[in-house]
Amino acid sequence: MSWIQSSNYTNVAISATIMGVNTQTLTAYLTTQIGSTTTTANEIARATVAFPGWNNFTNVALLNIPNLPAGTYYLTLIANGDSNCTAQTNCSPGAWAGTSMPSVAAASGVTPNGSYYTPSNPGPGIAAYPPASSLNALITQSFLFNVMGSQ
Repeated sequence: MSWIQSSNYTNVAISATIMGVNTQTLTAYLTTQIGSTTTTANEIARATVAFPGWNNFTNVALLNIPNLPAGTYYLTLIANGDSNCTAQTNCSPGAWAGTSMPSVAAASGVTPNGSYYTPSNPGPGIAAYPPASSLNALITQSFLFNVMGSQ
């Protein structure tokens, strides 16, 4: 998921609507770019949180950032799955909710910049640094997330 903001924001809280096995975790990355040339130098913040369970999608707090300057940002979520999972097995530990009809409420100067996903089959899979994975634009859906802050 990505957005562009033309102003600085403080006390920024980022959350996403997810569900997953509550014994598993996911890592959220906020970066200034995605794709094969992305490195930790492009990282703004990172946090690992527990999935809330499989029964219902839940809005889960992911990142808190004291100051977020104007720029383009990408939120990448990666499930820290079961070590027994392979490309040949179906054992996803979690999911990020999406919608085909998003309702965007954005502050002046904030613009949505698309949703992206890593194709698992066929595809190169997840890179060692997940925001550096090969990503495709998600055209028919938008992932559900919230970014709140003060200008």
